Amino acid sequence: MMFDKDLDLITTNSFVLSPLFEGEMKSKVMTRDGYLYSTLTPIQLLEKICIRYGSTFQGRIDAAKELLGYSKKLPLYIGEGIYAYPTRSPYHPECVWVFYHCYRYEAYSKRQTILYFDNGEIVILDISLHTVMEQQQRLASIILSLRFNKQQTLIRRK
Repeated sequence: MMFDKDLDLITTNSFVLSPLFEGEMKSKVMTRDGYLYSTLTPIQLLEKICIRYGSTFQGRIDAAKELLGYSKKLPLYIGEGIYAYPTRSPYHPECVWVFYHCYRYEAYSKRQTILYFDNGEIVILDISLHTVMEQQQRLASIILSLRFNKQQTLIRRK
């Protein structure tokens, strides 16, 4: 297998995946250690990363749909402790993906929310505080659902 630098952009240290619309770079990943860039769009990057962890992006979305009973703006289990939620429809060109981490948040305006990460970085999202809270709840639901299913499988094997 050839080395692919794009596969190292999304890790448990990723905070936010944002689209870029100027120049050659199409994505920016905010990480614990700074910013990383890719010539792939966010959705192309996520599709590639999901394959790395043994599934397709659509397969992960279909699983979340089945587990949660929702059909829009579904959280994404990528693999090995990497989870994210979209701020809009995943295929919307301005969709930002927020990864599972501890952060503080508050309303910045009626239609914007500010996130404060533990490394001092901040991000202003173009979604309401209500939507951030709803997306966090969906993300927590998928994490708990997958953990519960894994525990049930282990119990059945004993």
